[in-house]
Amino acid sequence: MAIPTDVNASIDIGKNLTSLLERLAAQIGTTADKVFPWYVKQQVLEGWTYFALLIPFFVLGTVLCIKGFNKGDFDDGIKYTVVLGVGVMLLILVFFSCVINFGNAFTQILNPNYHAIHAIITDMSGLAGK
Repeated sequence: MAIPTDVNASIDIGKNLTSLLERLAAQIGTTADKVFPWYVKQQVLEGWTYFALLIPFFVLGTVLCIKGFNKGDFDDGIKYTVVLGVGVMLLILVFFSCVINFGNAFTQILNPNYHAIHAIITDMSGLAGK
C-alpha cells in the first residue's frame, strides 16, 4: 500500500482554539479569560515544588555522606557504611533528577507563559478528541 504524498490539510487554529478554550473554561465553571492566569500560576508552582522537594533530599544525602565519612574508622561495624551508602544513593538520585528535569523546572519559573500554553494545548487536545 502506497502512502499518499499529495495530502493537503489545514486548520483554523484561531476559531478552534477559542472554542476549545471556552469549552475547557465551561467545564470548570469560569470564563476563558480567567483560565490562562491559572495555568501560569500552576507552572510556577510546579517549578518551585520541584526545587522544594529536591533540596531536602540533597541536604539529607550530604549530611549522611558527611556523617559516614566522619566515622571513617567504622568503629560500630557496618552501621556507618550503610549510612554512607544511603547518602551516596540519595545524591545519585538527586543528580539524575537534576539531569532529567532541572531545565524544565527552571524554565517553568522563569518563563511560565510558554509552559502554560503547552499545558493548555495538551488539555485541549484531550477535549478535542471527545
